[in-house]
Amino acid sequence: MSWHELSGKNIRVVDANRTIAVRADEEYCNAYVFSSRPLKCGEKIVIQVLGIERSFIGGLAVGFTACDPREVTREDLPDDSDMLLDRKEYWVVNKDVCRTPEVGDELCFHLTLNGR
Repeated sequence: MSWHELSGKNIRVVDANRTIAVRADEEYCNAYVFSSRPLKCGEKIVIQVLGIERSFIGGLAVGFTACDPREVTREDLPDDSDMLLDRKEYWVVNKDVCRTPEVGDELCFHLTLNGR
């Protein structure tokens, strides 16, 4: 699955297939990426860590939303992802899903058939 064209101000997609996203080295926040399409019930998505920056302390934050990224602008994306919870759409954010990621780590998320 590829990344949507909307992303945070501190991230860039670096390959033609839009499958690799890189956070700006000097920034740790506002590095949002969205999948190019909604997950389907029963579908899994795997995110692999290809590189890490040790100058910041903290882990990966992951979230899911019912928000269509076509209805959001880059300026709508706050530095603190907790602020997304105040929006009208359904958002779930979990910070430090992977507290000390290592190169090669994989995070798998599964949307069950009943939508959990």
